[in-house]
Amino acid sequence: MSPQTSPRSRPGIRTLLPVTLAVLAILVTALSSPAAASTAASRAKPTVVLVHAAFAADLPARDTALMAATQRPAALAALGSPSGPPAWKTIPSWYLVAGADQAIPPAAQRFMAQRAGAHTSEVREASHVIMISRPDATTALITAAARTAG
Repeated sequence: MSPQTSPRSRPGIRTLLPVTLAVLAILVTALSSPAAASTAASRAKPTVVLVHAAFAADLPARDTALMAATQRPAALAALGSPSGPPAWKTIPSWYLVAGADQAIPPAAQRFMAQRAGAHTSEVREASHVIMISRPDATTALITAAARTAG
């Protein structure tokens, strides 16, 4: 186990296996038929258990239940569509690493922040929705960015 996670914040295989299989099914379908993949992706609505384990383990269950109920399914096109020129190449950037994120590994977040030359802060036990679970750290980062920008 890395120093960035604790046993309590790591989802078990029983939680992640159905999600992994669903994503794999959508990707396989996408290779054979983009139209069918769009339909499959639209049915890939996150469950309360998945949202809590993968995105918001540091929030109360009532909050993650609301997230699961209101989260729209991801569009497959979002994974393959180019986003345009990266703004971080021309403007100063700030990054708040969520040290217990189960959706984007903290090492990947650190890499992206470093590549962008971002002013970086990290909260070790924060989940993917760090802006909700750690509003104080988020506010501090935004305030620092605003002061620096002038």
